[in-house]
Amino acid sequence: MQIVLDRGDGTPENSEALIENELRSMIDQGEEIKAIKMARDKLGLSLLEGKNYIDRLK
Repeated sequence: MQIVLDRGDGTPENSEALIENELRSMIDQGEEIKAIKMARDKLGLSLLEGKNYIDRLK
């Protein structure tokens, strides 16, 4: 999956790597549920997809 977002200055930015870094940080801090919620919000995933996404990042 590749997510490309507009940074607001007209330049698209591949933000999936940035999101993954933030999610990994949350996982490392023991905040898996918050990471799942963030993954769902930022990537438009269902609950199951969000859980599976976070499990793959572990």
